[in-house]
Amino acid sequence: MAAPASELFAELRQAYEAENYLRTIEVSDKILKRSKNDPDALHAKIVALIRTEQYTTAISTLNAVPESIRDEYVFEHAYCLYRTNQLDHCLVLIRERRDDAVKLMGNDAARSMLQLEAQVLYRKENFAECFEIYQELKQGAGEEELRELHANILAVKAAAATVQTVLPDQMETEQPIDSYEIMYNTACLHLAKGELERAAQLLKAATRSCREALEEDNYTEEEIEHELGIVSLQLAYVYQIQGKVDEAEKLYRAALNIKANDSAITAVASNNLIAIRGNHDLLLESAKLFRSTTASGVEYKLNSVQKRILAINGALLALHSKKIGDARQKGKQLAEQFPEDATILLILASTTLLSEESPTAALKELQLYIQKLPHSLEIHLATAQLQIAQQNYEGAFTTLRSYLDSASADAKYEPGLVSLLVWLHGQMDEVDVAVSLLQDATKHWQNNAKSKHDASSLKHLASFKLRSHQAREAAQDYEQLVKANPSDVEAVAGLIIAYSEYDPTLAEQYQAYLPAEVLTTPSGYDAESLESTRLEAIRKSFREETEKSKTRKRKRKQIPPKNYNPDVAPDPERWLPKRDRSTFAKKGKGKKDIGRGPQGMALAGGGIGGTGSANISGSVRSSVTVKEAASPPADVQPAATGSSGSSSSLSNKKKKKKGKK
Repeated sequence: MAAPASELFAELRQAYEAENYLRTIEVSDKILKRSKNDPDALHAKIVALIRTEQYTTAISTLNAVPESIRDEYVFEHAYCLYRTNQLDHCLVLIRERRDDAVKLMGNDAARSMLQLEAQVLYRKENFAECFEIYQELKQGAGEEELRELHANILAVKAAAATVQTVLPDQMETEQPIDSYEIMYNTACLHLAKGELERAAQLLKAATRSCREALEEDNYTEEEIEHELGIVSLQLAYVYQIQGKVDEAEKLYRAALNIKANDSAITAVASNNLIAIRGNHDLLLESAKLFRSTTASGVEYKLNSVQKRILAINGALLALHSKKIGDARQKGKQLAEQFPEDATILLILASTTLLSEESPTAALKELQLYIQKLPHSLEIHLATAQLQIAQQNYEGAFTTLRSYLDSASADAKYEPGLVSLLVWLHGQMDEVDVAVSLLQDATKHWQNNAKSKHDASSLKHLASFKLRSHQAREAAQDYEQLVKANPSDVEAVAGLIIAYSEYDPTLAEQYQAYLPAEVLTTPSGYDAESLESTRLEAIRKSFREETEKSKTRKRKRKQIPPKNYNPDVAPDPERWLPKRDRSTFAKKGKGKKDIGRGPQGMALAGGGIGGTGSANISGSVRSSVTVKEAASPPADVQPAATGSSGSSSSLSNKKKKKKGKK
């Protein structure tokens, strides 16, 4: 007998309040069998499906809901679409049905829909619209909700800075740092701006604050480590950029050892650990680590920059593993997705270089990439590198010149690029052109008030002049450097060297600018004893070499063996034992087989019975059962075996024995 409806609803309320969602689904199905569109049972079932993460089933259930009551479940339907990564469908549903849902459900539904829309826009990396929604939500928000909105706004700032998206000026407003969530997001913002020290300080503070808060709530150590996973991962990344490789690797491995960690954390930690290990070290371990970056669902939890980096590293790993075909296939796929990325094009050119015997094909390919991306310094430098390897300095300079023609002044006079151009001019014996280039670079950075390269450019110019035997001009540049910074030891030393070329008295005057430890002799050392020790060691080694040369033994003339004939080539088998040589002939007449075996055994043929089959040792005899042997053809001679004599010879031997008696 079926239970009455009142009992089913009571059981449904009890299961729902106890958060027994599987039981809630079972009871809801029983009610819906009786009343197909009961709103209470339908709502309870949908919520229970969401709580148990059965989003696909929830969507199927919602699609079957009549159109007349579907507006009551717009938020639940949109949330399930969001969790199944159907972001475009989710956004369309929210914007089309929001007004109807708000009229039906009230202002609370409106705020929930706005928060969900902001999350969808964040995932779609539409940060400007996302920020506008958060600004709208700040109006009328309570204290707790306002704190969460502040954390979300900081997350939007950091993500936008990571993907280099320009945001409104109002997004630079400072927020109070009063929770570990806000500390973490603020640290991410500083990290995106390149402020590493400040980011590290905030991440460490966020770790302490998070641990204290969770310990107060009686979280277990495993739960605390799981919650701190993303903070530790970001701190490891900061260490990696700072060059603190050991600290970074320790944190990455700790993140990988947490079994319940999020798949995105595992993927990022594995990728960064591969980058730490280097291109060629432990390729097998790197291949194992990289598998976690391709786990199902990871791509939905990473932003576009992270996905691009992981894909590029996968192609690089294949390239370093000598899987040229796989690397080229991945590079082509990436080039279609990111056609403006120079790194991907360089991977394709590298596969061509490794698969061809000469760099000609790779150079032609790079020339095509230069036409495609004329403003890419990386491609120009790679092309120039191959040309320099072929000692084609004019071609390398022409390649770099094509980049300089379209580059800005700051990019044109970057110290590293200027150094390379000066070196090329030196290889082509164009000293005056190199000096002129250095002078132009120095003037540019001196006129730039925010520049930090003016001193280094001037120092480079003075050093090049000094190497080019222009001591007076170099001294003038070094004088400017010393006046600007008298404690610059490198500049003072250069000035002294320049003065010593044409006026040693001036060089002595500037010795006072050098640090005391440079001028004074280190205590505890005697220069005379060191020199005498060195001279004595040289004399000793010379005497030993002289004695060895005097006592060298005279090489004796080799005496050839007896009967040596220089006109006859030696036997190549002379080192083998005689029994293994091809000319060896076995001695004896085969008498050892006579009488072998038990009495009465037929041994004549050596086979089974009296068939006369061949013996395994190679001897063939007539069977004793055959009365008359068939005579062989005249042109076939019998094999010479020691035990195949005729009966007449045996009788002759017997007669000889009788004669002896």
